Amino acid sequence: ATPPSVLFLPIGPDESSPNLQASLMEAAIEGKTGLLFRPQVIGYRSIEDLRLILMGQIPEALTSAIEDFRAIQGLTERMDHGAICRNEAVQGRLRGILEKSANHLSAKAMLDFGARPADAGLTVSGSVKAIESALQPVIGHYTAKVDGIGFEASKTEEITEAARRALSDLRSKVAPETKSALAAAENAVDAAKIFLSLANPDSSIGQQRQRELQERIDAWKSERIKIPAQ
Repeated sequence: ATPPSVLFLPIGPDESSPNLQASLMEAAIEGKTGLLFRPQVIGYRSIEDLRLILMGQIPEALTSAIEDFRAIQGLTERMDHGAICRNEAVQGRLRGILEKSANHLSAKAMLDFGARPADAGLTVSGSVKAIESALQPVIGHYTAKVDGIGFEASKTEEITEAARRALSDLRSKVAPETKSALAAAENAVDAAKIFLSLANPDSSIGQQRQRELQERIDAWKSERIKIPAQ
């Protein structure tokens, strides 16, 4: 039978597995390091491979790789996740697991994560997600204002300040390729605070401030598009 706590996922006949592997590492970089350890994520390339697994006909090498990874999982009872991933002995064991099962995605992701410096920042895709997450409440608040649905002026200060703090905190964490996008997002938040705080947004000054805000939102979108796909 399929070993417990093991998740088998389909991967293409080519090298499409890095997407799944990258997702695991991305989550770990964002602080969800537990996902590197449980469940074990292993890829399969064909229905026949999956059929054999479901029938309990698991190759001896894969069974051994699963057991080796379980030994690494057991270290979490006495060691920090990051320390485990960066431990030289563990990294050697992970390489051994991959020699037995090249599609052991958890082992690949853990090995890659462990190779990163402890103080390394976010990846490019992780940086984009973090910037978008910080900016989205402001965009939503502005949209509510424009649409005239659900806008609460009293929340402008709270929403824009939370976004400002979040974006400021990202300055030392985001990937270099996303620095311009981060700056554009901060500019958009500043413009949003000014426009959304106006008592008379329909005045000529208000209309000018709205145009400035829209220009900064467009600038953010432009910088976002320039970021290489990951």
